[in-house]
Amino acid sequence: AGDDRYAGTLTLQREIDLIGAEANYRQNLICGKPLRLDFLAGYRYFRVGESLTLMGQRVSLGDQPDLPSGSAASFLDRFTTRNNFHGGQIGLNSVFAWRDFRFDVTGKIAFGVNHDLLTVNGEREILTPTGGLVKLPGGIYSASNSLGSSHGIDFAVLPEVNCKFGYQITDHIQAYLGYN
Repeated sequence: AGDDRYAGTLTLQREIDLIGAEANYRQNLICGKPLRLDFLAGYRYFRVGESLTLMGQRVSLGDQPDLPSGSAASFLDRFTTRNNFHGGQIGLNSVFAWRDFRFDVTGKIAFGVNHDLLTVNGEREILTPTGGLVKLPGGIYSASNSLGSSHGIDFAVLPEVNCKFGYQITDHIQAYLGYN
């Protein structure tokens, strides 16, 4: 049985932002058939951001302890994080080739600095049947004492492994299937 004392809506929204870039110097260590091995050294940038927003509205269908009949209440909670990594990296790239088939494996590890930012926003509003509006800081999950932003700068390590299997279709076309 549902709670028929209120009518309302609840909305949840999640966003993810991901971007990366790198520049590498490549030095060949082994070059022969069927194996090639290269040393990599360079710079890596990586950013990941996430946000979670929870919004709700409800109308009281009868007198309730927290909301008189005919009153409307709404809330908003929003949590946002952003991490920016800058660092130097080293790694190895190996290619094993046999006939028209290729198997590439790359391993890299970056050492650097991560700048992080956390932001918490929230608010509640109550509209009474007489037209009075009450605004309160903090939502359901964002308490008023946790609102605002905090940031930090930390040493970070960012590893990466790439594997891909390829086939030489023509002299100028290759097809790959891989995993990062």
